[in-house]
Amino acid sequence: MAQVLSQDEVDALLNAVNDDGDSGSASEASSGGMDGFGEVEESDANIQPYDLTNQDRVIRGRMPILEIIYERFIRQFRVSLSNSLRKISTISMISTDLLKFGEFVNTLPIPSCMCIMRFNELRGPALIVFESKLAYAIIDSYFGGTDRPFTKIEGKEFTSIELSFMRRVMDMAINDLEEAWAPVHRIDAQYVRTEINPQFVGVVPPSDVIITTTFEVEFESASGTIMVVIPYSTIEPIKQKLSSSYQTDNDVVDTLWTRSMQEHVQHAQATAVVKLGETEMSIGDLIGLQVGDIIPLAQEVSGELDLEIEESKKLKCLIGVYKGNRAVQVTRRIT
Repeated sequence: MAQVLSQDEVDALLNAVNDDGDSGSASEASSGGMDGFGEVEESDANIQPYDLTNQDRVIRGRMPILEIIYERFIRQFRVSLSNSLRKISTISMISTDLLKFGEFVNTLPIPSCMCIMRFNELRGPALIVFESKLAYAIIDSYFGGTDRPFTKIEGKEFTSIELSFMRRVMDMAINDLEEAWAPVHRIDAQYVRTEINPQFVGVVPPSDVIITTTFEVEFESASGTIMVVIPYSTIEPIKQKLSSSYQTDNDVVDTLWTRSMQEHVQHAQATAVVKLGETEMSIGDLIGLQVGDIIPLAQEVSGELDLEIEESKKLKCLIGVYKGNRAVQVTRRIT
């Protein structure tokens, strides 16, 4: 995060640089024939250790597919919220930020209506945070109010009735979020619990990086924000899908390709075999067989036979004669 220095701090920094330059030239003049080892030791003091296991990383590149997902979520959730409240609402995406989870929690006021959920397919948590004034405006509008904003919210806690209604709104948001993610990757979002105090939302360590997307919801007399928070560790397995410059809809079937494949498969050759029956016998009985001996098979004369296609049982049939040739008549499929 950028920090602007004051004029006094800039002057102090320039003076420190000038002082170091003077002392450095004086020490070089006094050292004379000293070799370069002293300079290496001085520079080692400025080296800072780097922990490769720390998640304080720089996530390079944008995720355009994630923006498309949230645009789809905006359209679907706006319709769901307007139908539920019987009132027109407008939702727009404000920004997407990358920051540490500990910094994000410290920015949340008390109370905050936070929905903790889990992406089962990605095996990671996520959050939907409703701003307090927006939550109260939604509740007031649902029960016949004018969705006017509250003048004082700090310290005011949600009642059980208010939380139970916000659970309905959270379920709508989760369902719309699932549908928005479906063309890219199935997430199987599941509601876990609702929290009011941000300090109790310990879904990931404070040092983990999260992706926070802020949406603004506007009614006629009130407005507020909704934040969708996804830890980077949750979507890291599919980051290639989110970083690509195009999106393929998995639900759309290419009819031209399917039709061409069907035509080629229909001309493929397959071997069909009907076994009249099977039996088991000992080696001694096999050696003692004579002309005219009868071998009973484990198959009824009038019973159905198995029709095997490429050594796989697919159909049931009856054996008979058709135009002087041995033939079978298909009776049913084997499921």
